[in-house]
Amino acid sequence: WEAADDYAALVAAAIIAINGGRLLMPSLHDLMDRQPEDALLERLGLAALEVPGVLHIEKLRVRKHGMHYHVDLHVQAEP
Repeated sequence: WEAADDYAALVAAAIIAINGGRLLMPSLHDLMDRQPEDALLERLGLAALEVPGVLHIEKLRVRKHGMHYHVDLHVQAEP
């Protein structure tokens, strides 16, 4: 039963490493300015098209900054 302690420690270390990776990845994505999910982009695009005078969306870039999102939006509008 001496080896069982070693194997249990390896299993515990693997569980800790997997959970650490799962906690690290969302923070790493935020630091690397990953674009949010497509559903949020779709909602922002539809909201921009509802503004009077907006004809077309050329560029829509979104990044997370803390608890907020910064939106960079280029649109075509009526002259």
